[in-house]
Amino acid sequence: MKPLHALSISAGVLVGCFMLLSAGVPALGLIAWISLISAGAYFTAGGGVPGLVKPMAAGGLGILLTVAALYGVAALGGGLIPLASVVALLAFSIV
Repeated sequence: MKPLHALSISAGVLVGCFMLLSAGVPALGLIAWISLISAGAYFTAGGGVPGLVKPMAAGGLGILLTVAALYGVAALGGGLIPLASVVALLAFSIV
């Protein structure tokens, strides 16, 4: 078996297990689709250690920017216009 096939099978099994757990036990509050997104990010980043480090760094930055956006929207009084403005500004700055 090729290493890529073994890695693909293991990712499929792990994603499937997480999906079953998140959908089967809703009290845990797990987000089902995040396992598929995480597996995709891992493979897109090349797998191995870089496949873990790059998505973790991007995810961490995303969390920090989300916190900043929520504080920014609250500081602007909340509402749709401040939310759209802050998200647009963050998208501009990220790109």
